[in-house]
Amino acid sequence: MARLDAVFCTSDDMALGVVGALRETASSNTEETIVIGVDGIPKTLNMIATGGSPLWVTILPGLPPPRGKRCRNLQRMVDGRTTMKRAILKPRVFEGI
Repeated sequence: MARLDAVFCTSDDMALGVVGALRETASSNTEETIVIGVDGIPKTLNMIATGGSPLWVTILPGLPPPRGKRCRNLQRMVDGRTTMKRAILKPRVFEGI
């Protein structure tokens, strides 16, 4: 069996599940596996900050537009006027030591 270098998860909850599975089924093929999550929930931020876990990185999503702007866009949609089609978020990366 080949060595598993990294697992990229689309949420921190899934990343925590992978960490648990790696710990329960320890193998020489997974002892250096790096886990990456997305969301930046407090439990993963703490786990990354304290080290000693295969969870090394989480991607913190950017903030959505302010509530007032979202409400204005919703009102524009109700009125049948043109609205913005998407919001481009600027994510941040939180890494361990």
